Amino acid sequence: MQATLTVLIDAGILAPPCPNDKPSRFHKYIDTLRHLRELLIQPWISVRLRENSWDVFVDEAGKFISPTDTIRSAIKIHGIQTFDEQTIAWATKKIPSLLFSSPHFEEYFNACVRDYDFRSNPDLLGLTEASVHDQSFERCVVLASILHCYCNTSGIRLFVKNTPDSGKIEIQASIRSIEPKRDDMGNVPFQPDTFKGDILICDSLSGLLKSIDWIDIAKFWKSDPNTNFETALQFSIFKFKYPFDQSVKVDWPIDVPVLWDSKFIESAKKCCEKSEKSWKKVMPSMFRTIADIVVGLNAKEHKTRNKHALKKNKKGGSQRTRLSGDKAQRDKAQRANVYSGYRLHYWQKSDGYISLDSIGPHSHESIRR
Repeated sequence: MQATLTVLIDAGILAPPCPNDKPSRFHKYIDTLRHLRELLIQPWISVRLRENSWDVFVDEAGKFISPTDTIRSAIKIHGIQTFDEQTIAWATKKIPSLLFSSPHFEEYFNACVRDYDFRSNPDLLGLTEASVHDQSFERCVVLASILHCYCNTSGIRLFVKNTPDSGKIEIQASIRSIEPKRDDMGNVPFQPDTFKGDILICDSLSGLLKSIDWIDIAKFWKSDPNTNFETALQFSIFKFKYPFDQSVKVDWPIDVPVLWDSKFIESAKKCCEKSEKSWKKVMPSMFRTIADIVVGLNAKEHKTRNKHALKKNKKGGSQRTRLSGDKAQRDKAQRANVYSGYRLHYWQKSDGYISLDSIGPHSHESIRR
């Protein structure tokens, strides 16, 4: 699976507190690593750092301090029994390779904001681990905002120490130079005009998932329709299943009681061929409708909207059915409104699953057996 969402990490969160610091600081550090680990194991996420991120482990004398040694020293002082051993074992192995990983954020997107004036709300410094402004990270944040607002690259998030209540950082910048300047940056305002943008912030997998909107899901699916369909469904079900509350524990990946085949995917792709406007309206609505149906299967308090039985003929009649797998019960044909004349056809199976058949215009009445 190709990663389609990029997380820009503040390198400062990788550096552990001084071993002699209060245990509470080390507990928070381990908790941050646990959240970071959850992000790194997702195949649809690409984690990137600024250039030369290893410098967060360089002391005042210019000596490189081993992340592994620092973590082990703190463990020895505070007591391993109070910490997440699995996360610590992962951190001592992963952090060194992450610090020297390539490409860094600017290489990955093939652009660098070389000359600019910058301010943000809230202040970027207050969101990070740094005691002074980290210009390399600041530069990456400006680039991330440009990519998000002007280059149709919506799948970028920041991972920082302190997430503001708004869940985003607003950027203002007077940009004088971008090198190299990508072909899709023609509309970016340069000095004397002021660039204004924003970028979403998360500090956990749960926060990241809750920041994904319906158009993000549609873009993710469209980038690789066959491979990404299941994960797109998981994103969609998540948005219906979990309230927007960071304290709720997320079970990820989410079970998807849905069956589909290549013919269903082809019918969805045809809906995208008409126009740019068409897929941006129909596909988000399709995923929203499927999630609505799935969540309604096992939740009595959730009533699925806009669905009805698919009849045997246009004039009505009884609901279409077919023998189920065990041949003791029958699957029921269903139809659900999607968007502006588009309908989703599917089988409500006797075993609690749904089997997607097709999506198409309202005049489409057939369903495969």
